[in-house]
Amino acid sequence: MRCGRPVEGPPGLRFDDQLVWTVGHPDADRAVLAAQTPGARRVAAALAALRRVVDEDRDPYLAVAALRSAIAIAGREELRDWLEQLTHSESFMVREAAQRALP
Repeated sequence: MRCGRPVEGPPGLRFDDQLVWTVGHPDADRAVLAAQTPGARRVAAALAALRRVVDEDRDPYLAVAALRSAIAIAGREELRDWLEQLTHSESFMVREAAQRALP
C-alpha cells in the first residue's frame, strides 16, 4: 500500500486527468482500474504517466495494467525498444507481459 497520497484528487480535474491522478491512488484496486481505463479510452495524454508507473512502481499488478494500457494507446511497434528493455525487468509479471507483447 502506498502512503502519503491523499485519497481525493485535486478539484476541477477533467475525467482523463483524474484517471492519471488515480493511477497513484493508495487503494490498489482503484489504481489498477485507473491504469486500465486510459488504454480502453485511448487517452494519449496518459502515456507518460503509465510508462512511469511501469518503470517505477513496485506493485506488479498495477505495472502490468499500466503496461497493457500503454500498448493499447501507443501500439507495440512504437513501444518496441521499451518493451525489449522490460523483458529484463525484475518483476516476472512485467517481463512476461512485455514478452507476450513482442511478436
